[in-house]
Amino acid sequence: MKVIRNLTRVYLPPEKMNDALAFYESVFGECRFRIEYQGLDLASVGPFFLCAGSKEALEPYRDMNTIVLVDSLSDFKEKLLNGGAEILSEPRQLPTGLNMIAKHPDGSVVEYVEPVH
Repeated sequence: MKVIRNLTRVYLPPEKMNDALAFYESVFGECRFRIEYQGLDLASVGPFFLCAGSKEALEPYRDMNTIVLVDSLSDFKEKLLNGGAEILSEPRQLPTGLNMIAKHPDGSVVEYVEPVH
């Protein structure tokens, strides 16, 4: 059971995505992926996960500032529950892998992802 990497979410209006993506690529290297999902334009560059969309489309995600990529979502789910976390979204398959959302005892809301290989 290990953390592969952490990604910091960056929220943007749609018209800012291309300029932001160009900046992050110039500093952190090539975009790993860019997809459209549920009205959002999403891109992963270095340690950042860019999320562009309307205020309404971004609203459900605003409380989440971190994505933790893990090697085993089921192992982390058990450890989170044992530590007092609350699972807000059970594991589900997304284009990027299996994900779940947990609320830590301190109130932090974190997305956990077991990436597609």
